[in-house]
Amino acid sequence: MKPAASENQSATSNLVAQAKAIGQKRLVKELEHFKKHFLVVTKQVQILSSDSKVWALLIAPQDPPYSEGKFKISLEFGPEYPFKPPRISFLTPIYHPNVNAKGDVCLTLLAIENWKPAVTLATVISSLISLINNPEPERGLSLEIVAEYVNKHDQFLQKAKEKSAEAKG
Repeated sequence: MKPAASENQSATSNLVAQAKAIGQKRLVKELEHFKKHFLVVTKQVQILSSDSKVWALLIAPQDPPYSEGKFKISLEFGPEYPFKPPRISFLTPIYHPNVNAKGDVCLTLLAIENWKPAVTLATVISSLISLINNPEPERGLSLEIVAEYVNKHDQFLQKAKEKSAEAKG
């Protein structure tokens, strides 16, 4: 005998509610761990705000050409988190091959096919800082900046440095 449609809807609603509760608990733990451990060892990241769906962080890279800037980013957590990755976007413009004009970032770790629920937000932020310091032109989002990075690297470094000096979060 098949379960009634209302029973299926109720079961689905319960699963969705459980997934959201898991995501909320995970975010609370992540935030506590992030504050206690990650922020202690790095001066490159500051939490500006954190709620259940969006975190705002300020990243201050230590390596040139971005070392003169402070970049505000947002991490958005969908209802499927941690089973689906958060969405990262730059709110402060950054002159970088892996970030487009809208602030979208191409971070391999966050691709659906690469994401694992066990990945911590400290790992995500560490990976983002690594990407800022070590661009991946083969995964570029801004073709013009990628071409400059590959073909006129000194010019790219100068522009990135100048634009970073303007970026104060």
